[in-house]
Amino acid sequence: MSEATAVGEPGLGERRGGRVLRARELFTRSRAALVGGILTTVFVLTGIAGLVMIAVPSLNGLYLDQDLSAALQPPLSGHGLFGTDPLGRDLLARVVAGTGVSLAIAAIVTAISILVGGVVGILAGYHGGKPDLVLSGVIDITWGFPIILIIIILAGVLSPGLTTVVLGIALINWAGFARIIRGEALKLREQDFVRAARAVGAPSSRIMLHHIAPN
Repeated sequence: MSEATAVGEPGLGERRGGRVLRARELFTRSRAALVGGILTTVFVLTGIAGLVMIAVPSLNGLYLDQDLSAALQPPLSGHGLFGTDPLGRDLLARVVAGTGVSLAIAAIVTAISILVGGVVGILAGYHGGKPDLVLSGVIDITWGFPIILIIIILAGVLSPGLTTVVLGIALINWAGFARIIRGEALKLREQDFVRAARAVGAPSSRIMLHHIAPN
């Protein structure tokens, strides 16, 4: 057992168990949370199906094959649940494939934003003082830029495409995570388990990595 845990930091199993119980209570008591959870699950499963459809060449025809004789068919007309587009392609298959692209972009952007925002937020919140002032200024300036403008600039400098979209969103989105994580780090650095870690001579890097970040 580490020094931090000995002075009151919850164990990993205890924290996870508490989160599971709180989540279960939320979903059983809140209809909005239950509906939101179901819709999120449907979106994620649809996105995964879309990614499989895109990744497997033999399935590409489901959303790419054209049939001009079946163009602009209405929903439930025998040409797919959602009908067809002007080129006769199945709209349901294209919606599923598009959802997969959206899910992939969201996952990549969120991962990059959490990584960068987490590092900056923890550094700012834990150290405080001038580092916090400088990093908070960078966060505020970044958060003030419109995402669409950044994407347009990147498209002009680089080239249009999904990579440009992901990069443009991530360049701004990390600041939102950094603001939230900075606030949490400010509170956590005053907790007893962090003070105990400092008292036993733990370096700042270890405290931030093993005590601030997991919380």
